[in-house]
Amino acid sequence: MLSVITLLTAGLFVGFLGGILGIGGGSIMVPILVLWFKYPIHVAIATSLITIVATSINITGYNIASGLANIRFGLFLEITTALFAILGGVLSVSVNEKPIIIAFSIILAFISFLYFIRRNINDDVVTDNTAKSFFAASYYDALNKFNISYKPINVIPTALISAFAGLISGMLGIGGGVVKVPAMNILAKLPIKAATATSNFMIGITAAAGSIVYFNSGFIDPSVTSLMIIGVTFGSKIASKKFNKIADKRIKTLFMIFMIFVAIQMFIKGIK
Repeated sequence: MLSVITLLTAGLFVGFLGGILGIGGGSIMVPILVLWFKYPIHVAIATSLITIVATSINITGYNIASGLANIRFGLFLEITTALFAILGGVLSVSVNEKPIIIAFSIILAFISFLYFIRRNINDDVVTDNTAKSFFAASYYDALNKFNISYKPINVIPTALISAFAGLISGMLGIGGGVVKVPAMNILAKLPIKAATATSNFMIGITAAAGSIVYFNSGFIDPSVTSLMIIGVTFGSKIASKKFNKIADKRIKTLFMIFMIFVAIQMFIKGIK
């Protein structure tokens, strides 16, 4: 009974924080399942990918209705991202645990560094010639109470990085949001909320593609997965109501602090 409650509580936490940060919760869930619940890394990855799909479905409806998610840009990026997610899954199931855990920690540390150097930069509003871009979009910012318009730039380089996000998603079970969000925010110049919402839309597709390999390899644990999905579902619903009222700078700071903590814990686990 205790394990049921703790798994549900963990899922609630993962769903809320993952929804706020646009990372699907995989970078939170995998360390929790490996470090605290002692599950094998491949089972944790498989559970994460399946749960990410549920998270994405729950929060994407709100993000689309509010105009935060850039659907056209997200679908374009998913062309290569989903294919590389399958490739990542194939690579992961053929490798033992420790290299995957160390790779996980390195990726998270690198993303934390990106957010550290960008933490004080205000990149809310991009309004130049948005109507001339196929991927241009706008949304209403409830915190600042005005419309924000923007036009993604560096589309092809962002697509290449998104493909890499798909690869590590399939390998590590993290949805790829830890790479997609900063790529869209820093490189494509999407406001952080638009980047986060678009990532939440994309990660469901990416995770579904990557989970195929783990399902075929027998790494899905139905009991653990179902409990995490229930917790994550409620957590992501709470996040969807709070998301547009949180300051962008606060989102970046929260993201950075958590990634540093998790990176250290996973690296220690990998070298033992």
